[in-house]
Amino acid sequence: MKNSIVEILGNVTVLKPDQFYEYIAQSIKKKEKKFIVTANPEIVMLGRKNEEMLHILKNKAIVIPDGIGVVKAVNALGRNAVRNTGIEFVVYLLDEANKSNLDVFIYGAKEEVLNDFKEKCTKNWPNIHFSGLYNGYTSNDKDVIKEIKKNTSDIYFVALGTPRQELFINSFYDEIGKGICVGIGGSMDVLSGHVKRAPQFFLTHNLEWLYRITTEPKRMQRFIKGNIMFVFVFIKDMMIKRLKYSHGNETEA
Repeated sequence: MKNSIVEILGNVTVLKPDQFYEYIAQSIKKKEKKFIVTANPEIVMLGRKNEEMLHILKNKAIVIPDGIGVVKAVNALGRNAVRNTGIEFVVYLLDEANKSNLDVFIYGAKEEVLNDFKEKCTKNWPNIHFSGLYNGYTSNDKDVIKEIKKNTSDIYFVALGTPRQELFINSFYDEIGKGICVGIGGSMDVLSGHVKRAPQFFLTHNLEWLYRITTEPKRMQRFIKGNIMFVFVFIKDMMIKRLKYSHGNETEA
């Protein structure tokens, strides 16, 4: 039996972005560790069929509502979620790292993307110290984990794409003492300048998905599988939950 989307969505934080950022700032200050997942419908759907991802989403990570579909679904369940985009969270972390001279470890993306990202960071956030830089194409996961265990970074960015990046973080998370760990997916491509972010109109109206599939038609199948199906499965799971609740009340009566 597939896992319920409704149950997964129950762990999505409804903290406003500024409240969430303050919470993370305090975690960094206290040298705590946090596992952050920036959730879109595709990630939630993966949790529906992958037990390790389900455990991450329900029990291990702080899940922030990145995709507008996730925001709408959480709100439909009676909670007041506000969109908190992954790329803006990454920029916030870079700002914090620059302000406090933090150590940042990065694993993922192509070598040229990684290098351009570092160059942009050096220009815009000059006080960041990079404690490790490993591309996601020629580096070995086990070797990278060994390096992670040797250092005490404040922030770990993993850009391997979903679900690989979340599963990779999960593989080392229990063995580190501190650090904000987050899968940043395509955020590095955008911040490095290799991928253009959607124009402001699309951002304002939560239509990045439309911009992305019109500029990259190959994403259409992935969009249908992860987003369109999300809507139908969410409605089904919500109806099942309500039927169970209604049946439970009748039984008690």
